[in-house]
Amino acid sequence: MIQRVTMRQVATRAGVHSTTVSLALRNHPSLPVETRERLQALAKEMGYRPDPMLGALMHYRSLRHPAVSPPLIFYMNPWRGDRKRWRIEVAHYQFYAGAMKRANELGFVFEHCWLYDPGMTTARWNQIIHTRNVRGVILGSFNKGRGHTRLKLDGVSWVRMDSYYVEPEVHKVAHNQAQCAQLAVRRAHKHGYRKIGFVMWKRWDEATDRMWSSGYLGESASYPTECQIPPCIFSHEKPEIFWEWFKRYSPDVVLGFVNFLWWMRRKGVRVPEDVGFIDLDVIKPNGARAGIYENHELAGGIAVDVIASMIQRNETGLPAWPVVTHVNARWVDGATLPYRLPYKSIPKKSVSKGLKPPARTKQAEKTV
Repeated sequence: MIQRVTMRQVATRAGVHSTTVSLALRNHPSLPVETRERLQALAKEMGYRPDPMLGALMHYRSLRHPAVSPPLIFYMNPWRGDRKRWRIEVAHYQFYAGAMKRANELGFVFEHCWLYDPGMTTARWNQIIHTRNVRGVILGSFNKGRGHTRLKLDGVSWVRMDSYYVEPEVHKVAHNQAQCAQLAVRRAHKHGYRKIGFVMWKRWDEATDRMWSSGYLGESASYPTECQIPPCIFSHEKPEIFWEWFKRYSPDVVLGFVNFLWWMRRKGVRVPEDVGFIDLDVIKPNGARAGIYENHELAGGIAVDVIASMIQRNETGLPAWPVVTHVNARWVDGATLPYRLPYKSIPKKSVSKGLKPPARTKQAEKTV
């Protein structure tokens, strides 16, 4: 067996204490940058490799014996406008709830604060963050699309929630909207639906760099042309665009948020008798609506895990290479998308052979 190079051996060769080497390898800010780089280079030259099992043990011991002053994490909420709507927009609140739950499990002190509090300025927040020795900041989901934050990043570990584009770019935890749309299209076909329509607010699609629409278009392209319907992406202020699209293409099933289900039912469209519906953001998977369950609380918890690992490695400030952690969604069956038995699922491999979906028969119409 090859004998492992130990931290003590690196310290002996460098002429320092092993604690100094430990701090340097963890990139601890208490050491000068030159010292850290010198010891890290020496450890690499000697072939030192950290023991992942020992690291896991040390992390476990730290959880069992928490520090007298646990690290402080801020959840900075960038919501603008009426704060009562923050809880109504369930995804935003569940991000926070999941983060708070996970932070408590890991022994962090966790505080919620409003970024745009009246009278608060960026300079004031920078002062609070660094005066209170905040170790990590989770920047919550923006509700106004793209944005920019001038908060000082030095000395703090940062993670941002959701796909909304915000500068400067830091590590991010978000749902994979492209995967959500792809999964919805596949399940619609599996349930026997062919004319699959996709509806989305323009602001929400643009805020995610069009991940919603690209996922829908990419997945739809693998099915026959007669199964494809152009997506309906429009502004909130122009609902007539939706109805023009609905009448023109007569979709078998509509993929969208629950608002569109309410719209159709108010207009007398029977769901699922006349048209099926897939909710792209099922909040409670209780069978009332079929669709995509993104699990926003899980995403919030993962954000805390990312912060915790960054604190452990002393990674602070603006990252050289921002990393996105995508949380994939799951499918949930529901009453708005019953199976259409007369249809059979079209395997993707048959699409390249030019096969078409089976034509409806009178008996099939009666069954549906």
